[in-house]
Amino acid sequence: GLNLMKALMYLPNVITAATIAIFFRKIFSYSTGATMTASQQFLHLMGDKDGYNFFASAWSTRFLVCFINFWMWYGNTMIILIAAITSINDSIYESAQLDGASSFQTYTRITLPLLRPMLLYTLVTSLIGGLQMYDIPQNLNMHPAVIYFGTTTIASIETVLMYVNQQAFGMGSNKQVGIASAVSVLLFLVTTILSILIFYIMRDRDAAKARKLMKKGGTK
Repeated sequence: GLNLMKALMYLPNVITAATIAIFFRKIFSYSTGATMTASQQFLHLMGDKDGYNFFASAWSTRFLVCFINFWMWYGNTMIILIAAITSINDSIYESAQLDGASSFQTYTRITLPLLRPMLLYTLVTSLIGGLQMYDIPQNLNMHPAVIYFGTTTIASIETVLMYVNQQAFGMGSNKQVGIASAVSVLLFLVTTILSILIFYIMRDRDAAKARKLMKKGGTK
């Protein structure tokens, strides 16, 4: 059943993000009476007669955004990691067992180091996707709860790209293209810096030490 499991895990990734966002918006919208949504009907059966407005709370709205992104992309990530794990030669694990390595040692000394390239790819692409999130929060709730930063009021699920789109295209005849361009450049710089940081954290420390020794003309 491995192929069936992979297909079911990857299925949410096939559906467009806008479609999933609107689907969840319909499920978790607040309504009463005979037209209660699925979430309100469930709360009603659990004894909550008044229901709960998920989109009136900043944290519940953010939780829905996080869950939708996780649900959509975990299948893609798991398939990549499964492919990377199955590509590891079994003889390496057999040699480790003969040498008396425990399961934890096998995982930390063999599996994780050999998965480093795929983990690096997954982390960087997830970072870029998270910083450039737009379609799910944009379509999930048209009137999200607001949060306050001093005298500034912003939508609880407003992302950088949503702000860029609002400045460049969503302010009537007064288009703030310069502000949108500046924010886009800042987003590129932040993405670059964080990606470099991930590369540094995920580097092969043993290989880095060996290169330093070679530059110094020494041997280990």
